[in-house]
Formats: sequence, C-alpha cells, structure tokens
Amino acid sequence: MDWFRTYHGTATDPKWLAIARAAKSTPAVAHSVWMAMLDRASQARPRGSAEGLDCDALAAFYGVEPEEIEAIRRVMRDRGMLTEDGWIATWGKRQPKREDDSAERVREHRKRIETPEPDHVTQRNAPKRSGTHPVKGRGEDIIDSEAKASDAPAGAVRPMTIFDTGEAWLTSCTDMRPASARSLIAKLCTKTSDAAVTAAIEEMRARPPPAEPKSALIEAVTRHHGKPNGQHRPNRHPDADFGDRLRTFAAGGVGGSPPDAGWPDE
Repeated sequence: MDWFRTYHGTATDPKWLAIARAAKSTPAVAHSVWMAMLDRASQARPRGSAEGLDCDALAAFYGVEPEEIEAIRRVMRDRGMLTEDGWIATWGKRQPKREDDSAERVREHRKRIETPEPDHVTQRNAPKRSGTHPVKGRGEDIIDSEAKASDAPAGAVRPMTIFDTGEAWLTSCTDMRPASARSLIAKLCTKTSDAAVTAAIEEMRARPPPAEPKSALIEAVTRHHGKPNGQHRPNRHPDADFGDRLRTFAAGGVGGSPPDAGWPDE
C-alpha cells in the first residue's frame, strides 16, 4: 500500500504548539516529524511501527539539528502518541484494515460487472416492453444488425461494416477507444442515416486527418444528410416558403404567376 490516512485539521492541531514548546522547536517541524513517522509506519512490515526513522536525514531536510528531532519524538512518547517501542499508539484505530485492503473489493466489483445477468433479470433502465416484444430504438437495430453480420461461417471473411471503417478512422487519428468510436457512429446513424455516415467516413478517409477529427466527421455527416440521391440540396432559409408565397402574390395574386416569375418591376 502506498498511502495512509490522515484527518481534517491535522496540519493546524493545537497540540503541535504544546509539543513544539516542550521540545524547544516550532509547530511546523513538530507536525512534519509526525507526518514522517506516519509515513515510516505505513511502509513498515508489519505496519504501524515508526522505529528506524532516520533522524539525521530528517534534520538535514528540515534544516534543524538531529537533537531537535529526538526531542520532538521524546515529547510525543511522553504524551502517549508513541509507545515505548516506537509504535504509533493509535495506528490500529486510525488506519483500520478494512479501509486498507481494497484489493478484495476491487476483485468483487470486477467479478460483478463481468458476470452476465440472467435473462429474467430486468434492468432499471431497460427498454419498456409491449407484450413479449421489446421496444427498440433505431440505434439498437443498427447494433443488432452489426452483430448479425458477424455470424458468418467459420473461415469466412466478414465484410467491413460502417462501424469497422468508422472505428478504424477515428482511432487512427484520435485517442478515442474502439468502443467509444463505435458508439459515436451508432449515434450518428440514429440521428441521420447510414448512407450519410458512410459517405462522411469515406470523405474523411480520402483526405488528411483534420485538426478536430470528431467535429469534422459530425459536420460532414450533417452535410451529407442533406443530399438526397447523392445530389446537394441547397440550404433554404426558414422563411423561403413564405417568400415564395409573397412573390406569387406580388406577381399576380395567389392564383397568378409561379414563384419564379419575379416581382412586377423586374
């Protein structure tokens, strides 16, 4: 273990004033010596013993005499902070083993997340079901179709999917993880179309990586999403339809000339 516990207010505890006065030192040095002893006790085997602390090295580090360090230790022993044989008196109370031994808790957590849940378990955020058929969003259908595409006979070469090409490009020019890259592709397919995402990925692969690959891909997907049948659709102003009606009225009334007939004075 590479750490030990300390508590709020330790750095300004009034006891350092009393210890410093008795040892003819300063509160800062007294507190520093205590932290050095805790550090030593944490590294000891078994943990809790501050015996073997290098007072000469500490004195050189703090810019004081070794006798000052020894005096501070003696006062701490007299106050019951240290035992006669150099152990931290409250080590077992303030450094409980249940907090130190986190390895077992980590193993249990990993075991829980790696073990699949039974089919009958209903997750809190699982999609609502109608009858016996789950209600799926389009993104789930995309992921399901990708999974089905991988069910190829043994030895067969699985065709590249939109997820494969998107993942390969994103991970090659960003620090995204494969799972994050595939998640982004799924979201883009859900919000736009597979064709738009495919066209955008091919466009990105055909040119040098941009400064912001993720933003550039999203922008390209948005641009390709507005191209029906591969043709660019001009961006229309939100008021374009109203403008057409107004031009029609000015050209000859509601039932008059078509919108492109122009204004009367043109």
